[in-house]
Amino acid sequence: MKNITYILITLVFLSCQGQNKDVQKTIIKNSNSKSEENLNNIKVLFSAYTTAEKGLNYRKEPSMDSDILGKFDYGTKVDVVDDINRSLFWIDDLERGSLYGKWVGIKKDSSIVYVFDAYLYKSSSEIEKHIKLVNEKLEVIYNESRNIDSNQKLIIEKHIQTSNHLADYVIIKLIQKEKTIFDHKINYLLKEYYTLTKTDDKIPTYNYLTIFDECPSREYKQTFTIKGNKILKISDEYFEADEEVQKHN
Repeated sequence: MKNITYILITLVFLSCQGQNKDVQKTIIKNSNSKSEENLNNIKVLFSAYTTAEKGLNYRKEPSMDSDILGKFDYGTKVDVVDDINRSLFWIDDLERGSLYGKWVGIKKDSSIVYVFDAYLYKSSSEIEKHIKLVNEKLEVIYNESRNIDSNQKLIIEKHIQTSNHLADYVIIKLIQKEKTIFDHKINYLLKEYYTLTKTDDKIPTYNYLTIFDECPSREYKQTFTIKGNKILKISDEYFEADEEVQKHN
């Protein structure tokens, strides 16, 4: 009789243990589900593109001492979900110089990881219309069109490189019957304002003007004309901006 009683108690004990394990599994499962649900409910503050050309490290916590979990490839589009007011700090990049920024949280799979935001180019619905990959570099390209006559027109392409703003440039294209027959590249730095104007001469001449973000502000002006199927540069010059031009800033 004692043996039977012992067996019954043992079975009840093992049964309770099994139930406890099932309850623990259920609790863990529900906890994970809630974590995933909370992450899915996190609001995306804005999207951005990574601009570190050798890849952007992401970490477990917003700290240089935190473990590196992986790397985003150059040009990866990410969703920023944590942009609280953390302290700004400098880092030295061998190729791009000193960079100033802070840690932000990125939604990655079922977790939030952290990156240095100086290597992010903030996107928008407008930028999404213009961003392209040119020679393996992400660029935001804005176009303007100017008619020369019934057969030809100029297209002014303003290229803004997301990886290094010092490499921004303008391409002026001569278009005939919807085909580019000649183009002219103009490099410029830290621009605040730019314009392309046409003179009233018998031979149409164009002035391209950009103002540099310096103190005092300086202008760069390049003058060119259209001759046949070519764009010919006549002159280019740098000079200090006057008050009238500075009003365009």
